[in-house]
Amino acid sequence: MAGVAVTAVPEAEVRQERAEHPAGAAYWALFVIVLATFLTFFDAITFGMLAERIKRDFGLTDSQLGFLAGPASIICYLFVGIPLARLADIYPRKYVLGAGAALVGVIISAGGLAQSFGQFVGSRVFLAAGGSAHAPASYSLLADAFPPKKLTRAFALLQFGFIGGTTLGPLIGGMLVMMTAPWGATHLGPLTILGWQWILIFMGIPSLLVGLLFLTIKEPPRMAPAADAPTVPANATFGRKILTFMGLDAFRAINAKPRVYYPLFGALALSAVETFGLQFWRVPFMIRTFGWNEGQIGAALGVTVLIASLSGLLLGGCSSNGWPSATRTPTSAPPPAALPGLPSARSPPS
Repeated sequence: MAGVAVTAVPEAEVRQERAEHPAGAAYWALFVIVLATFLTFFDAITFGMLAERIKRDFGLTDSQLGFLAGPASIICYLFVGIPLARLADIYPRKYVLGAGAALVGVIISAGGLAQSFGQFVGSRVFLAAGGSAHAPASYSLLADAFPPKKLTRAFALLQFGFIGGTTLGPLIGGMLVMMTAPWGATHLGPLTILGWQWILIFMGIPSLLVGLLFLTIKEPPRMAPAADAPTVPANATFGRKILTFMGLDAFRAINAKPRVYYPLFGALALSAVETFGLQFWRVPFMIRTFGWNEGQIGAALGVTVLIASLSGLLLGGCSSNGWPSATRTPTSAPPPAALPGLPSARSPPS
């Protein structure tokens, strides 16, 4: 298998395959995905604005509050994140995205009905499960909807969902917290709903609507995998198939190129610390240390995050474009090394 020349696919053929998906349908799919991404980060940031209210009204310790902010979501994601993301490879991605957005909306609203710390933890656990397939299905759908020359533009536009959520989250979230602060508790049968809990109840409705919008997306045709791409043998054991579904082959592919993937994962981890971890710590810190309220904190953070995000987007784009591009020589370059136990994705079967 080694030493076989790699045949490049003519660019015209690539354009012909991808021209089947209309540009208007591709940009509509991008718009809905950006909207769903915005709501994801808007919920996370707004939930962080409620940290001190949650601690006070539920009588939590700082340790319990920290567990609610992070581990409560991560514990579930470790077990169901990859299997749920795998659904994007099996079913139409618009249905996976739509179901995930609708489930997230229901769980966010259910969190507003929580009556105890345990119920609150349960809502955040299932929230991670509902949103775990969003990013994989989104990237997969966009990669098939846009031609290669426009794909980077689509991914750049996708960042506006993140920027909008992290910018408007503290700004609008702080305003909502201050608006509901004078509200008294509402009693609905056995439920006691505090003023700030209405924020969560109503915040789930937009996600439900976005879930319906996903149904209007035109599913792009999937790019056919290479004929010699590694696959699980048809006679593989049930255990081997379960391991594949849980992400074994994906892990092996990542581990085959550690210099590429591990720094990316490290950068994403640092980004998550700022977006989710520090956000939940920052609001109580500023309230307890400086006596600010959530409205003041949200106004200050909204402007700061907007400037930082736009600056990072601009500098990151300039830095990426500044690197010299590698010249591809498909007829002379050796095929990539095969994963242990699997044939090379570029080599024909023996």
